[in-house]
Amino acid sequence: MRMSDLTFKMVEDKVRELVKERPDFRYNPGGHEQCRYNADDLQPGCVFGQAFAALGVTIPEDLEGQGIREIFTWLGVPVSLKDRYWASDLQGNQDDGVPWGEALEGADFTRASFEV
Repeated sequence: MRMSDLTFKMVEDKVRELVKERPDFRYNPGGHEQCRYNADDLQPGCVFGQAFAALGVTIPEDLEGQGIREIFTWLGVPVSLKDRYWASDLQGNQDDGVPWGEALEGADFTRASFEV
């Protein structure tokens, strides 16, 4: 897939699919100081990293550790403010060791209560 074809909905749908498959999974960055998008010998990649990989998108090494908002900007994927808060909340929950299912529930609650 070309990155120009990537949409936020495609990423969100893939994230939801991954969470449904492993709702109790707790992301662990392995020996890394920060969450990583790309899998390596120490960890499988964060939920967004796994979604990007499944969609055929590789995040450059120099963007590891950046917030998901910056990644969507780098990818050129338009994201609404409400969706940015959803993605950031999900990523933050996951990085704090919250199981993926709970992290997604929290992000969905954030999105539902978001007012512009």
